[in-house]
Amino acid sequence: MVDMYRTLDSIPVLAKAGGILVMTDEIRGTEAEKNPESLKIKVFPGADGNFRLYEDDNETCAYENGACVFTEMDYKEKDQAVFTIHPAQGKTELIPAKRAYTVEFCNFAKTGTDTVKVLVNGAETEAAVKYEEELQKICVEVEADTAAEVQIILAGEVANNQTEKRVFDFLNQAEIGFVLKDRLYQLITAGKNLPVLLSELQSMELDKDLYGALMEILTA
Repeated sequence: MVDMYRTLDSIPVLAKAGGILVMTDEIRGTEAEKNPESLKIKVFPGADGNFRLYEDDNETCAYENGACVFTEMDYKEKDQAVFTIHPAQGKTELIPAKRAYTVEFCNFAKTGTDTVKVLVNGAETEAAVKYEEELQKICVEVEADTAAEVQIILAGEVANNQTEKRVFDFLNQAEIGFVLKDRLYQLITAGKNLPVLLSELQSMELDKDLYGALMEILTA
């Protein structure tokens, strides 16, 4: 078991490197009865990954006889990051002919929009690109036929974990003495390698939860 520490208004959520999470906002009332016209896709860097989206008619057991649709998606890292939505395969009349995709690349360093290229069937196309600095993610919005191949190519780099900022924010709200706060912050920002730093923190005989919260930030 791993202890994780969060504020009262947040919860810890973990995703593996290379993970692809596919969702939709179309979940209210009759929207949930049909396959969505828009998808929100979260991509987590650090390794290659893939995802197979399965859809059927949401009503009958026809899927038992093959009445369904598969859409393959993959994310690859080499010289640059490439996310691909492959053409839908199967009984494609069960899904919309065109979809709006919002693809969020989590934990990426800030980069100019000119470093993001979107291709539909190999041809470069316009897309809305923005960077959310607080969440360190690149958001790409593009519409395309579900029978088309969509590729998003990123020249950006995976972001660091903003360790010093996160430590400062945590200590700033921690209910401990100011002298201890300053001592901890100076120690953590001194540039020591991680094993030495954790050893020194442990030798301070800190409160279990205080040490645990700092260790989570430092080792993430």
